[in-house]
Amino acid sequence: EVGYSTWETEYMCRVMESDEKPLKKDWFTFVPESSLKSPSDYIIEFGIDPQAEGSDDAAIAVTGKDLDTGRLAVLETWERDGATIQQFVDNLVRLWRKWMPIRIIWEANSFANVYSKLLTEMLQSQGIYLPITPVNATGSKETRALFMQPYIENGTMVFSEKTKEGAFMSKLR
Repeated sequence: EVGYSTWETEYMCRVMESDEKPLKKDWFTFVPESSLKSPSDYIIEFGIDPQAEGSDDAAIAVTGKDLDTGRLAVLETWERDGATIQQFVDNLVRLWRKWMPIRIIWEANSFANVYSKLLTEMLQSQGIYLPITPVNATGSKETRALFMQPYIENGTMVFSEKTKEGAFMSKLR
C-alpha cells in the first residue's frame, strides 16, 4: 500500500507544496494504555537520536512489534529540545530498565559513533550494558518518514495515547 504523498506525486502527478508535511496529525491512531499488551508480548526496540548537546531535539522512541499480530506500536517516547547529555542518558537508562529492548538503534555517523562508544563505556562501568546497534541512515529524514507513512495512515502502526502530547506531534499539521 502506498501513502498519501506517494499517491499524490507518483499517481496523481500533483506537485506537493513545500510546506506540506509527509505525515499528518489526523493519520495517527492513538490507543489507550489499557488496550496495549504487556511488554513481553512485543519485540521491543528503541530508536534514539541523542543530538549534540543543546543543538537539536533529543529523542527516544520505544517501539514494539506485537508477537501475535505483527502490528507495530509506539509505546512510549521521550523528547526534549536542547536536552543535556545527562538528561538524555538518565532517560535512556530509565526506559531501558522499564522496557528491556532487544536492540537500541542509533544512527551511525562519526560524531554518533564516538558518543555511543563513550556512553557505552560510561554505563558499563556502572554495570549497565545497553544493546546499542549503530545503523547507517539511508535517504533524508523526509524519505524515511515517507517509508513509515502508509503504516501510520492505514493504522498498521498505532501510538500509545501518552505519546499524543509530545513535541513531535505538536510539529505535525
